[in-house]
Amino acid sequence: PEFAKPVWSYLDSAVSDQRIADAQAMLTAYGPLLAQIETKSGVPKEILVAIWGMETDYGHFIGAYNLFASLATQASDGARGSYARR
Repeated sequence: PEFAKPVWSYLDSAVSDQRIADAQAMLTAYGPLLAQIETKSGVPKEILVAIWGMETDYGHFIGAYNLFASLATQASDGARGSYARR
């Protein structure tokens, strides 16, 4: 959707008062862990939480793909094979 709609239309549908409230709650609930990840990765915790919210709605949507089958496929036949094998 981020490439099929004008950017402002996409943002209007992606950002809501509820998503902002959920992000603030996650920053509070997972603050110490997010700070560790930020230190290790260099990615600000606010960006991590924003991506988490957009991609999974904070764990409410985990997708329809079988993680283990997807990793096995990538490990045997993919450009990211070394990542997937670990």
